[in-house]
Amino acid sequence: MSKTTAPTVLTAKHELFMELLEEGDPIAVIADKLECSRTYAYRLGKQLKDEILERQRDRLVLGTVKAVNTMVDMMSADANTEKGELRLKASADIMDRAGLTRHTAVDVQIESTNGIFLLPGKSIVPTQEALEASYEDITPET
Repeated sequence: MSKTTAPTVLTAKHELFMELLEEGDPIAVIADKLECSRTYAYRLGKQLKDEILERQRDRLVLGTVKAVNTMVDMMSADANTEKGELRLKASADIMDRAGLTRHTAVDVQIESTNGIFLLPGKSIVPTQEALEASYEDITPET
C-alpha cells in the first residue's frame, strides 16, 4: 500500500474539490460536480487530507475572533438574548479547541547523571516445595 500525501501544488481539480468541500457539499455531490466517480472523489479526499486539515485549522483559528466577540457581547447582554446559552457554549468550545482557554500540556523531563535506577521493593518468592505443599493442603482426599 502506498501512503497518500497532499500534493505540494494543487491542480485546478484539487482546488475545485477543496472549494466544494469547504462549502459543505457531500462527496456524492462533489463527485457529480467534478464529473467523476465517488471512488475517485474519496481518493482525492485522501490525497488532500493534509491540506484539508491545515485549512480547517486555519478556519478554526479565524473563528476564535468571532467566538471571543460573542463572549464579550454575551457579558453585557440581558437575559432575554435569544439562544444566549447556546452561543456562549459554542464560543467556549471553539476557543477551547483552538487552545485559547484550556491548555493541556504535559512536560516530562528525565534527568539522570549517575545511572541509579529505583527498583520496586523485594518480595518473598515461595520455593517450589512450598508451592507443592500448599497445593496438597487444598486438594481433597479421596
